[in-house]
Amino acid sequence: MTVDSRTKGLVYERKAVRWLRDHDHPDARRYLQGDGRQPGDLDALPGVCIDVKARQKLAIPEWLAQVKKEAGPDRLPLLWIWRPGLADPGDWWAVARWEDLHDTIGDCLT
Repeated sequence: MTVDSRTKGLVYERKAVRWLRDHDHPDARRYLQGDGRQPGDLDALPGVCIDVKARQKLAIPEWLAQVKKEAGPDRLPLLWIWRPGLADPGDWWAVARWEDLHDTIGDCLT
């Protein structure tokens, strides 16, 4: 990952954190980069591993595999994806595998 890619990632992660804080998640924060064992990019929602992606070219299968590995067995792996033209993080895409989502909210579906 180049320095420009990292800088861009930080900008979009900060936008996502700001959005969460403005929407009833005042303790939302970015995980600091370090040993690579952080569960995703953001610490915001209990039981959810959030990875923020801000790239022109989508690589959803690869990203889902990455966030699933980071999430471990006890968290919902979730991608929060910026798309061109969508300035408001509330309009960005949230992507999860159906099986992971169902395992998390399955009781609500019955």
